[in-house]
Amino acid sequence: TSLVTFPRPLYQDTIYQDSALIVIPDQPTASEMQSALTVSAGLGNLTGGNLVMDIITLGQLTPEQKAAGHLVGKAASLPILAELAMPITLAAGKFSLEAGGEDDGIVTMVSSPWSVSRVVLVVSGNTDAGTVKAAQAISTGLLRPNTSLNLSVVREVETIVNPISIPVD
Repeated sequence: TSLVTFPRPLYQDTIYQDSALIVIPDQPTASEMQSALTVSAGLGNLTGGNLVMDIITLGQLTPEQKAAGHLVGKAASLPILAELAMPITLAAGKFSLEAGGEDDGIVTMVSSPWSVSRVVLVVSGNTDAGTVKAAQAISTGLLRPNTSLNLSVVREVETIVNPISIPVD
């Protein structure tokens, strides 16, 4: 579940089709929807469009579908996060960010408690701004592990300005 080799193990690039399920809150905010779409687009780009993805709300999630999934949304919006053995403390619907700020994003990958062959990628934050930052970090594919190899706390995401193209003679 190390983020160093991201997007592995979500995407294995074998002869078998890889798939993922993006789970969002039942009543997502605009930022949570933006985050889900950013994660989807980023993973699509990182995998060359070879990762089959679907988006579903938490209320529609069946036990069978829990076998593969991404969880996108604020910690308070997804009570299912309490079922995961994450490397960061989650109490009263908030992540414990001792050295971080309230608007930091959280990216962590853990073994799925519902399937031994799957992982769960949590893209979240305590606020909408944190969730968006975490999704933007996922879309780059470059994650810096924090205190654990499967945890990344996203304080900011650098935006790279497209270079001005120089016409060729």
